[in-house]
Amino acid sequence: LTGPNGGKLSLILEGILGAAERGQFSADLVHAAESYSSVIPLLISVTKTEINATIHAETIFRGNSLATKGVDAYMKLTASQYLETVLGPTIKNIYDSKSSCEMDPTREKEENIPKNFEKLQKYANSLIDAIFSSAPICPPALRYLFYNLQQEVQHKYPDNQQARYAVVSSFIFLRHICPAILNPKLFSIVPDHPDQKTARTLTLLSKTIQNLANIVEFGQKEPYMIKMNEFIKANIDNMKKFLNEIANCPKVEIKQAQEPPSADIVRPGAALMRYIDRAGDDLEKKAGSPDSPSEDKQLIRTVLSELDRMQKDVI
Repeated sequence: LTGPNGGKLSLILEGILGAAERGQFSADLVHAAESYSSVIPLLISVTKTEINATIHAETIFRGNSLATKGVDAYMKLTASQYLETVLGPTIKNIYDSKSSCEMDPTREKEENIPKNFEKLQKYANSLIDAIFSSAPICPPALRYLFYNLQQEVQHKYPDNQQARYAVVSSFIFLRHICPAILNPKLFSIVPDHPDQKTARTLTLLSKTIQNLANIVEFGQKEPYMIKMNEFIKANIDNMKKFLNEIANCPKVEIKQAQEPPSADIVRPGAALMRYIDRAGDDLEKKAGSPDSPSEDKQLIRTVLSELDRMQKDVI
């Protein structure tokens, strides 16, 4: 599972595990691979497999697959301090101010909206300035993963320049920065949940930063946010520069796989064994199916063999 065949194995398991199980399974797999010092090769393998299996560039990593859940788990494991450093000062200022940035005229008096717009712009600029200067402090292994994602996407879609940006933003913004802006307590940036006004401000900021990351302007779905399109247009070039910069890490020192693994393998390893044990019947059926490619059958046997070996390690 944590070896070079992880990508292919993930596709096999993806068809067996339920959607609700994928998140915890991916988190346990990432923790186990980290104990073996093989998490980056594993994530490169599973993301490469998903890219190669994706037909349209616009849909890459938009679902909740084992690959997306795995990278999400790894970001949470390694980049919490990055988020606190980059987002913390502005978010704490927003918490302290407790003032409204409401732009929707159905929620706020019309005469207050220009002032709210100025405050929203100020906070958006504060956040994006911190983000755009943050590539050097992003964990190198994560940047190396983004580098590999860009390389694979450019190879798969050489004529789609937008894909090189989308493949990075789909992780660093969609699954990390913007959720942290929206719910900073969940990401340990602040100790408390926001009050109602602050929560609304964070929602508007998260929407704005996500649209900028997607290089998409606000439209008639949220007409009250169209004023923020000037902010988006003014920052598109710098957003592309940032996405390229944070993925500009072609080399990183990766520890050699360890044997035996550290004690940290026990809990995630045991959890993985329970998942695979529950999926054992389905795996056996797939291995015995005449419709299954011979390569898949061999990989399934590898999974079951790995399960036995891990169980012996734990014992």
